[in-house]
Amino acid sequence: MAALGLRYNLVKGPAGERAKKRLIEAGLELFGRYSFDGVSTRVLADRADVNLAAIQYYFGSKEGLYQAVASHIVKKVKRWLRPALSEVERKLEEDSLTGEQCFSLLCNLLDRLTTKLLGSPDSKKWVAMVVREQIEPTDAFEILYEGLMKPIDLCLFRLVGGILGLGPQDQETKLRAYAIKGQLIIFHVSRAELKRSLNWQAYRSEELKAIRSIILDHVRAILRMPSIERGHDTIG
Repeated sequence: MAALGLRYNLVKGPAGERAKKRLIEAGLELFGRYSFDGVSTRVLADRADVNLAAIQYYFGSKEGLYQAVASHIVKKVKRWLRPALSEVERKLEEDSLTGEQCFSLLCNLLDRLTTKLLGSPDSKKWVAMVVREQIEPTDAFEILYEGLMKPIDLCLFRLVGGILGLGPQDQETKLRAYAIKGQLIIFHVSRAELKRSLNWQAYRSEELKAIRSIILDHVRAILRMPSIERGHDTIG
């Protein structure tokens, strides 16, 4: 093994789990930045500080590592999003909600998504990979869709449908829900342009507050909700 320039033995147990974790963290950073095809197995192994054979040993292939990274994203996002989704689901099941009540729940959910998508440094890594899978889907798309996108979509469909008086599977319901999701994504993918145009250094609390206010205005327009006085248009 020394002749192969191995840094660590290929083992199971805690040491093996640490090696797998380093590879997933390396994949999260590099796949998000350079895409699947833009990163070699050697670069992944070097970044994770493991030997080249570790990818094959622990994940079967680079594709296996890529899919493991997708699963890691799902687990990571679910940890902070699950409470918000569960609250929405519980209230939708327990009560017959008015359009305004559905809108309030929608705003709380969007607030959580906005804060995490734009305010967390870690989001830059995984959102890039999720967006790329939308443009050029691979087998990892199904992992992201079933574990992450679909649960969010189902909540959005029910809330938007409740606001519009339409069914959750209605075409207009879904299209308006996706238009709302686009409000969040654009502020992530256009981050560099926005900061350049507005002379912002980062998305800090004041910048996030301004973005959230605009998102709320746009969501009200998308859902044809009555406008509210400026100064009272906070999410949540």
